[in-house]
Amino acid sequence: MFKRPFLNALGVVAGGGVATLGFVLWKSRRRGLETNVAAPPGHGMQLISAQIVFRHGARTPIHPWVEQLLPPETTDEARQIEKDIRWAPLVPADEQDTKSRIPVVLRDVNGGPDRELRWGKSTWRYSRSPAAYHPSGELTSIGYEQALELGRLLRERYIVQLGLVPEVYSSKHVYARSTNMNRTMQTAQGVLTGMFGSHKPEADDVVIHIVPWAQEYLIPNSRNCPAYHQIFHHADISAHDDCVAEERRKVMDALPVPENKMHFVYLRDILVARRTHGLPTPPGVTPELERTIDSGAVKAFHHSFHGKDSVAAIQISCGWVLHTLLENLKPKADEFQPSASIYLYSAHDSLLSPMLVAMGADDSQWPPYCSHFNVEHYKDKNNKEFVKVSFNDEDITVRGCSSVYCPVKEFTESMNKHALSLPHFRKLCRDSKYKPASKDA
Repeated sequence: MFKRPFLNALGVVAGGGVATLGFVLWKSRRRGLETNVAAPPGHGMQLISAQIVFRHGARTPIHPWVEQLLPPETTDEARQIEKDIRWAPLVPADEQDTKSRIPVVLRDVNGGPDRELRWGKSTWRYSRSPAAYHPSGELTSIGYEQALELGRLLRERYIVQLGLVPEVYSSKHVYARSTNMNRTMQTAQGVLTGMFGSHKPEADDVVIHIVPWAQEYLIPNSRNCPAYHQIFHHADISAHDDCVAEERRKVMDALPVPENKMHFVYLRDILVARRTHGLPTPPGVTPELERTIDSGAVKAFHHSFHGKDSVAAIQISCGWVLHTLLENLKPKADEFQPSASIYLYSAHDSLLSPMLVAMGADDSQWPPYCSHFNVEHYKDKNNKEFVKVSFNDEDITVRGCSSVYCPVKEFTESMNKHALSLPHFRKLCRDSKYKPASKDA
């Protein structure tokens, strides 16, 4: 089992300013780049490619209405919530700092015209609360800084230290893919800026590939997988009945949250966002209660990955991505397959968590903002191929692998338990076993 000493799930506020624990320890990760990553076995080992799967940076809460259920610190704080002046100022509101970001275009993998990645209020997604509209799940300025820092980390490893790609961006060497959401597309732009600077190459577009939401597989998606809702809905009910009953009782004894609105993941989301951005903790939420909420959220979310439908849950959540990682290790059969030295996938915690379980590295922690997998492909002087996986810059010995540097055959056999090609993924998603029961049943 690997250690994850940095990036506590919650974060801290220190010295009167904002200092999430993730930010405090980014520098220690950079210092640990050489000590925490295993050296290649033997001599003549060559890095062929690297695939980076990462979570977006810090964002506003997805369900801001939950704040209405928590007691405000003061009357002024209650007004902040009602007038939508708590979260909105934290989100870049216009095209400010455009020159400091590398210009990117969004390209649908199905074809069609490219479009620019826009910033600003007109692009925000809103969530309706009882009192106002709030920006929902939008990347904040802190989140963008985290993306820049991740990009700088990747630059140091793959450009400066290992020379995998040139210093100037080239679409021949870099393939970027994101879910079609502001926060992930903007995080991808931040990562690319951190890697290559803010200047557009003269003869090349910096491309982030996307697909329509109905075709999205970089996130567990009920729109294209009916089985997803059934599996996770049943797991959610089971979790609240079984594994989080004690946490549920403690939270409801301490906070005035109605039983029908008690949802650990939503509560945790609010608290993490507030801590990350230096906002006060609601009255009654002690550090102990905060840990209880975090524990309940992790247990509830992970319950589906360890229950009776655990294999199907992991396959639906990350099976297509695992299949893609394996395909990228192979020589490309045709010109339509992306071929690059670095693959960047900008995604969500709901992808990274099941990937940890699939790789046998689940330590029952929530992946913090900008958490990332590095899947590195090596070849030795005898043309034997290896894969090395790290999570947040700590090496993983993948389940079924004999060492950190895992022979490709072992890695493939391990991942194939959960990896699904697109036809097999669609077949599982239509499996009648997971269809909702009829109302007459």
